[in-house]
Amino acid sequence: MKKILIIDDNSMIIRSLAMLLNSTGCEIHEAVGGENGLLKYKEINPDVVITDMEMPFVSGEEVITEIRKLKKTQTIIAMSASDKNRSTALNAGATQFYLKPLLHTDVLPYLLDNWEEKLSIFKMQT
Repeated sequence: MKKILIIDDNSMIIRSLAMLLNSTGCEIHEAVGGENGLLKYKEINPDVVITDMEMPFVSGEEVITEIRKLKKTQTIIAMSASDKNRSTALNAGATQFYLKPLLHTDVLPYLLDNWEEKLSIFKMQT
């Protein structure tokens, strides 16, 4: 079972996204804020990290940078209410960037193991 870590400073967004992703059969972990997110990351070693970009104290950019130091191949999905964070997220090392609200179909391709499944999901989205 794959593990997903959701990091955001807004617990309502975390809960909403967790509810959306429950149907994937993955183990969902939550962390409020970037600092807690980094601690949780080290504790659980998730397969996929979903992080907000705009958080106080430890930003999404810092979260991505720190995770990349620990694991260069980590799948990291960055999200934000503002498209101005897209280049910051991708330059920091995010695998992908999405505007909020994040949909389960945005995340699903990163949870599948084979390319045929991923391709069919991407085709359904277009």
